[in-house]
Amino acid sequence: MTAFLKPVEVTNQGTYRPTPTNARFDSLMLPYNEQAERRWVRDTIGKTFLDALKAARTPNTINYNSFLGAIQPAFADPDLENLFLNEGLYQLMAISSVFEALPYIHFQVTSQGVQVNNTEFSTPGTGSDMRYVRDQMTNTLQFWQKEIVNFLCENQDIYIPLGFDPEGICATCHKNNDASRNNGFFMIY
Repeated sequence: MTAFLKPVEVTNQGTYRPTPTNARFDSLMLPYNEQAERRWVRDTIGKTFLDALKAARTPNTINYNSFLGAIQPAFADPDLENLFLNEGLYQLMAISSVFEALPYIHFQVTSQGVQVNNTEFSTPGTGSDMRYVRDQMTNTLQFWQKEIVNFLCENQDIYIPLGFDPEGICATCHKNNDASRNNGFFMIY
């Protein structure tokens, strides 16, 4: 099984600031993309629909950043592209990839034990700092999961022919549609 997003598709889109190619953490994320997808995306939208999205994905490297070349959408189908780009599926996939890789980016396991990278021009965050970031990312991931489920359930007629199966997913829609929502930072009323 191959993960939907490539690490470069996370860093190049501005989800996490691109860095010079000699300092990129794309390669550090690679082993965790599939884990992130299974943990945060598959159960949110359903395995069958995720497989349908993978089959419908364009073969190119997704790019929405015109400074890095031609725009390359994830899908030719406008409804799938809307779900991916505008309704939070891209955010859920990208943030979950970084979330799963973060402990292994922060801490390096070597033959001499667990170490924290130290650089000349910055100070590495502490384990406590990393836990704070992960807590905030968890809130954001949970927010996007609810938003995507609500969107898919409200638009079942569009997405069922594209492979979405509302069975077992849309039963939770009304529970997720509270009077207030937590977007990870502020309560919205």
